[in-house]
Amino acid sequence: MGPVTGGLLSGIAWVNGREIVYSAGAINRSLYRLSIAGNRVPERLNLGWDSQLVPAVSIARHRLIYASRVYRGDLVRLDTQAGTLEPLVSARGLQLHPRYSPDGRKIAFFSTRSGNPEIWTCNADGSGCEQLTSFGGPFVTSPRWSPDGRRIAFDARPEDKSQIYFIAADGGEPQRLTSGNAWNSRPDWSQDGQWIYFTSDRSGRDEIWKMPAAGGEPVQVTRTGGASPMVSSEGDALYYQKQEEGYQAQLRVSLYRMPEKGGPAEEILPLRGDRYWDVNRMGLYFLTAGNELRVRDLRSGKTRTLAQVPQAGLFSVSPDGAWVAMEQSQPTLYDLMLVEDFK
Repeated sequence: MGPVTGGLLSGIAWVNGREIVYSAGAINRSLYRLSIAGNRVPERLNLGWDSQLVPAVSIARHRLIYASRVYRGDLVRLDTQAGTLEPLVSARGLQLHPRYSPDGRKIAFFSTRSGNPEIWTCNADGSGCEQLTSFGGPFVTSPRWSPDGRRIAFDARPEDKSQIYFIAADGGEPQRLTSGNAWNSRPDWSQDGQWIYFTSDRSGRDEIWKMPAAGGEPVQVTRTGGASPMVSSEGDALYYQKQEEGYQAQLRVSLYRMPEKGGPAEEILPLRGDRYWDVNRMGLYFLTAGNELRVRDLRSGKTRTLAQVPQAGLFSVSPDGAWVAMEQSQPTLYDLMLVEDFK
């Protein structure tokens, strides 16, 4: 006797006298088919990215029915002068991680509307949505435009470990930059487009690294921890966040700045949490714990509140500071799904 499944279970059903189908997973649950004899290797059923729960099987009619849990998030945009919100991108599933292009005319984002996580682009007003990547299953997130707007870097997890890629902004075959067993994620470009900064745990903990955009060996940038790098629009400073160490500080995240060419780092401000900030020539933008979007002038240090934004998530500020594209969570949906001819 012994366990034949791993992870959290959310339902189990007999397919016949020899096989079962079950729901398992840490966050997004998938359905798996498993023979109770033989090598007991589970087969994941390709039913899309939505969570699949509580399966039931009609053996006589060869039907599978299950509950589909659809996490939802839309993109909205804030008019920074008027302080008003308006819809930007809405579709079934998640629309996350918006990022303005350098000229402010396009937005790249992560979407599950196709049934799987992929990188999409749209016009700045939310029109003209186009799918850019076609990985067909693994998590694909964190798009960042090159300074000339011709390429988009992102991270993807086709082999369980996150790796850095880039793709032409008008489509094509993604190019993989990193490899190995390290977790590499959250890329950004140097202002000359020659380097890509990213987060990696290859040294044993999260640090900022960089590597040539044309490929080559990564170079370690930080030594005391760091994640989510972002190069200033002037190209002279590197911003990044760091989770403070120690039991009392385990949930405290702070924003740091260091010279892009290297040098000592300085702490700028404590953050609400992971990646709730953006920086451009207009200033440093951040969300507070009370969902206030604020901007700090990088020269004077003065801070002002732009708007109260309920249910706000990660965001991107347009190059001219006129708009802020941001995630906004929506109620979760549940559907009943039927699979015919299930044998």
